[in-house]
Amino acid sequence: MADGTTCDEECFFDCGKKDPPQKAGPERIRTIIKSSKQRNDDLHISLSEQLDANAELQIPCHRTCVSTYTSKTHINRHNKRTSTSSLQSEPPTTKRRRSDIDPFDFKKHCLFCGTICCKPNIKNPSRWRKVSQVITADRCGQKTFKDLILEVCDKRQDIWSDEVRVRVHGATTDLHAADAQYHQDCRKQFMHSAHVDNLTKQNDDNDDKDNAFERVISAMNNEVTRLWNSVELIRLYQECEGSRLSRRGLISAVKEHFNERLLVLSSPGVASLIVFREQCALNIVDVQGDDDNIAAIAKSITSETVKPEKWVYETRLNHDNVNANVSSTLLNLLGELKMSRLSSSMVASIITSHLTKSPTLLQIAISNYLKRKMFVEELHHFGVTVNYDEFKRFKASAAAAAMSNNSPYCRCASGFRCTSDTVCW
Repeated sequence: MADGTTCDEECFFDCGKKDPPQKAGPERIRTIIKSSKQRNDDLHISLSEQLDANAELQIPCHRTCVSTYTSKTHINRHNKRTSTSSLQSEPPTTKRRRSDIDPFDFKKHCLFCGTICCKPNIKNPSRWRKVSQVITADRCGQKTFKDLILEVCDKRQDIWSDEVRVRVHGATTDLHAADAQYHQDCRKQFMHSAHVDNLTKQNDDNDDKDNAFERVISAMNNEVTRLWNSVELIRLYQECEGSRLSRRGLISAVKEHFNERLLVLSSPGVASLIVFREQCALNIVDVQGDDDNIAAIAKSITSETVKPEKWVYETRLNHDNVNANVSSTLLNLLGELKMSRLSSSMVASIITSHLTKSPTLLQIAISNYLKRKMFVEELHHFGVTVNYDEFKRFKASAAAAAMSNNSPYCRCASGFRCTSDTVCW
């Protein structure tokens, strides 16, 4: 090392050690550059440029890191490991040029597939692909073999037919004179009527392809969250120069294309609505029916009606304590029917008593007013009052309450006390 001073910088060799590195001077840097060239790495490039710019250059590094890097033993081991890995690596692939491919020869290659026609294998004759020679030039008024091949090429209209057409036109004379040959399985696969008809049908289907319909499908796929209608789709179809399908036919074709993904809502005299099923929750709001609304109101009334833990028989009644345990939803419903407050309290009392299975203050008050057992029991049958036994139990509690209350009051015919804020029943 040039000196023993330490620094807070990281080691030049990025060793990851926590000990603070020391400064290496120009002589040590030249040794590192020499070792770098022997290792065939890139460290010497940047160091040489920095040393040329600054003759007093110093770099932070550990003594052990420099000794390991410049050691001849470690350099030889590194070079040996590098040479072994380079030998084991795969050689680079070279691209085949067109000039490397053998030119087509009628006497060697198959007229249809273009591969070499091999001679029969005596040891394994089953592996040999049978080869036939083109031996007939004149077919007695019929089309020549060359014309038949070109006719099939026109029907197929695929890449294979293009290659065969080039080979056939390459023959300056007839195929027989050119000593052309072919594999029998290749000829069958290329010229058999079943294969030709299948390709012809595919070509016709491609010609009949409705590009406007494909654009409509593409537009719907791009906007799956949109709520479409039949008028918009047929207008888009016509803007794309489509004329084969009517509006009803277009909707049927779209529904058949998307299958279960699409939901079509139709109604006489109204344009059909088209929406993707996965987007129904965003585009269509579920509206409750009348039965659902009635059930919701009944549930709300039941939940709002609370049975008190212990009934306290009041001797003074007003609208507040009479309707204390009655559902507010029930009172609002009766108010919408334009019923008076007394009638609403009567109906609400009957419904509340039915839900809580307990008597209400209004039922007790009416029973006290009637007093006679026959009247009380008859009205109790309709749910208007409590039964006669409950009324008798009430009389004792009402007397006790009257004795404990010293406030001024008046007594009505019903036997209840009334004040300025009390309603006489």
